[in-house]
Amino acid sequence: MAGWTGLPGKTGKAAVKPRIHASAWQSAGRCMFFDRSDLMRYNKKMTIQPDLPLLRLQLTFRADEDLKHLPEFRGAFWRSVFGCGLRRLSDPTRPLSEVWPTTVTTVSTGALQREDLYNTVFAPEDENDILPRHIKSPAPYVIDSPSGPRTIPAGGVETIGLTLIGDRVVASVPAILAAFASAAEHGLGSADKTGHRGRATLVSAEIAWRAPGDCRPVLLPTGEVAPVAAEVPPVPDCPSAVEITLATPLRLVRAGRLLGVRRLTAGDLIEALIRRVSILQRTLGFAPLAIDFRTLFALGHEARMREADLVFADQQRWSSHQGQEINMGGVLGSFRLPLVGLEPLWPFLWFGQFVHAGKGAAMGLGAVRLT
Repeated sequence: MAGWTGLPGKTGKAAVKPRIHASAWQSAGRCMFFDRSDLMRYNKKMTIQPDLPLLRLQLTFRADEDLKHLPEFRGAFWRSVFGCGLRRLSDPTRPLSEVWPTTVTTVSTGALQREDLYNTVFAPEDENDILPRHIKSPAPYVIDSPSGPRTIPAGGVETIGLTLIGDRVVASVPAILAAFASAAEHGLGSADKTGHRGRATLVSAEIAWRAPGDCRPVLLPTGEVAPVAAEVPPVPDCPSAVEITLATPLRLVRAGRLLGVRRLTAGDLIEALIRRVSILQRTLGFAPLAIDFRTLFALGHEARMREADLVFADQQRWSSHQGQEINMGGVLGSFRLPLVGLEPLWPFLWFGQFVHAGKGAAMGLGAVRLT
């Protein structure tokens, strides 16, 4: 997996997040703002810098049997694996001892009730009406899994990244690892004529903040899960320029049209990152961002790509819900971004490498790498 840079920092106490009326989000003006009443409702617990509490894990699976006909685009595949495992653990009609894998000996769902695991982690709803109705509540996780071979022979391994967002989800790490382990034990990839899928085992889970060799075991050899906590990655000083790599297809839409290589601008990416970080901050962070979004968006559109090497990658994934192939293509490649005079944008670029951008971010699309 690509090397990461940066280490986590310390976090504070979570703030209460009451409802903000949809009128506070001005779609026409492409800006989110807060008036005096909003500030009073938040009891002045607002921030001018992103401070999302995160936990970045690296999961490694060993194929116990040949895993066949795996999709080249792994993000959607592993998201489906995760969802199946969580749904199984969340089923209150089955004894927990029957569905909890023996390879994870710490049996805990954290602050969540067992039956709430799937709806809270995998398919969250905006229960407190924090977001306007036209904005979907974001998933509190990001699966980071670039393309891979379509077959993994027995004994082979596959490693994926998993970023968890927010204290409540991070507290449920034992259940999250159990969901992946359970799904892998039940089989991965396409089934043969008898309905059998190749089985795999979750052999390790480590905290990995993108620094090579800087990993701390979470899943111990005994199967116990070590205590973990969400932490806020500190933002380093803004460089004069940064190399941005789009490691997985970036799917951004402007005026109802998917942006290709010719239409995509640095400002499009920056605005998407600002929006994503601010929504995550508002729903899963300590307090919403109190910044001038309109000015920040305008500054972002002053940014210019240099030495761009971009391509459009076509790909599809099968949607069992819709019963058809879904287009998942987007822009891949790299470019250099000068940042002199654009320093206020740097924190959003920095957090972008953890939370991705654009459509399908939770399943690994829009992966941003900074060097």
